[in-house]
Amino acid sequence: MKTTKRRLLLIAIGMVITTTGCVGPQFSAPTSDAGSGWQTEYTDALNPHTQLALGVLQAVERGDTIQNRARMADQWQLLSERIEAGADTSEVNKIRREIESNSNPALVEKAKDARYSRSDLMGFMISSGMKIPKDGISSLDPDMMAARQASKVLRGEDNDKEKFVIKSVPPEQILTPVENLTLGTAKLLAEDRDSFEMSQVFRLALYLRPLRRVYDPNPDLNKRSDQSKMEAIYMDRIWRTLKPEQIRQIREWNLTREDMEKYLSNHVQLFQVEATKYPTFALLEYAVNDFHEQIAPAVTIKADEKDDYFIPTTLTQLDGTDKSHGKKLFEGACAGCHGNDGQGRFPPIAVPSYLSLHSDHEHFHIVQEGPPQKPGSPIVMPTFNGKLTEDHIWAITKYIRSFESRNFTRRGEAEARAAGIQFYDTADVYTMWQNGQNGQSDRYFLDVQSDIAFRIMGHMPGSHHIRPQELDQQMSGLPRDKEIIVIDMFGSQGVGIAHRLKKAGYQVGYMEPGMIDWHINRNFPVAYN
Repeated sequence: MKTTKRRLLLIAIGMVITTTGCVGPQFSAPTSDAGSGWQTEYTDALNPHTQLALGVLQAVERGDTIQNRARMADQWQLLSERIEAGADTSEVNKIRREIESNSNPALVEKAKDARYSRSDLMGFMISSGMKIPKDGISSLDPDMMAARQASKVLRGEDNDKEKFVIKSVPPEQILTPVENLTLGTAKLLAEDRDSFEMSQVFRLALYLRPLRRVYDPNPDLNKRSDQSKMEAIYMDRIWRTLKPEQIRQIREWNLTREDMEKYLSNHVQLFQVEATKYPTFALLEYAVNDFHEQIAPAVTIKADEKDDYFIPTTLTQLDGTDKSHGKKLFEGACAGCHGNDGQGRFPPIAVPSYLSLHSDHEHFHIVQEGPPQKPGSPIVMPTFNGKLTEDHIWAITKYIRSFESRNFTRRGEAEARAAGIQFYDTADVYTMWQNGQNGQSDRYFLDVQSDIAFRIMGHMPGSHHIRPQELDQQMSGLPRDKEIIVIDMFGSQGVGIAHRLKKAGYQVGYMEPGMIDWHINRNFPVAYN
């Protein structure tokens, strides 16, 4: 696959940053045109007409001679209108062939050879200066947008007072849209930290994590099949989280592969992250790490100030290389707090939503050094560095990952269901919430996340917050004439709270997947305060 396909049109800043949710752009399944030479069988393929539209935009950027510009502009406008009207494939293909007949054959061949992907189209959409409507990018048809933009560019209607000059970059220096976005965001954090609000830092750390998962080469990951859609969705969310002036700065840097290699080589090297072999994954991993460091408390408990933790000799004598050693080490060194099922003290490391946001490197680092914790924290995780070898810790890390491939059963779920607690999917709760916005809901949404998660990582708009440790004191203030929907972060810790409320005589429901699913996977509306 040639790198020249990655260069996308960078025009003016015109994005509208919104706080309401969306599920990402709605890509249509690619349709073929037999005998035309357009390929639609490769991974993340686009429709032939959209591949051609991106080829035209790229040709304009390169300064190539475009013949019959006015006529082509009219044809692209017609094509965009017919796509919007729901024209069938044969009609769309007919118009595209007419455009091809008026185009320079070399331009068409370049577009065919590029094999543009959904990521390329997403890169175009978020960098084209288009304005995103209130309902979000899911209300737009990417195929139609590409055709419409081709028409505007050919007519010269894409001029904007903030448009900047694009520097010439050799093909081998071109970054993919994901690489450019990630590197630019990390560079902004390093060079202009004060431009970020804390809520931005939290949100970017959250959105970079699932984007990183798309590129994670770990064979033990239980990946979903719609990786290209995930990439487009989280690119969209990261761009929405950045401020317009931050987006402008990223574009004006015109970052290259040399810039990326410099960042990777100068960054603190992370255990088991091979930057030379998997540069895009390493870039995302490093960026997540950089943003996560901003979230850590300013003052933390030092390793030598933590209580010692006894590890039996029978464990330290294991070399950590046998497949069975991970389970033995976990149960001997970790299960005392986290439980054999991984659902003990917070966080619940065996819960799918938790595992989906963490890489093996993060788990390795947490086991080795312990998470950053403020002095006075009621529960302090010990440091295993010096007590366990890297092979020991890596064996534990791989065992933690193995929870992802097992059938997940929540602690206390069977008892809660038997007591009559209703378990709801996130989409069902979303419908309840929407009804509440219209004044028709008989539900009371009770968020039991921690303070920092509720305020900065986000919560359902209009939900009520009670700290888990204050439930008994505040329970009497809860309504008895409404069903109380208990909401936690990962979809596990709130089951016990829901059960306590049920025993106290309240009507109780529970949102199974937790706020991580609401916010990160579904991108439903979120409030911060």
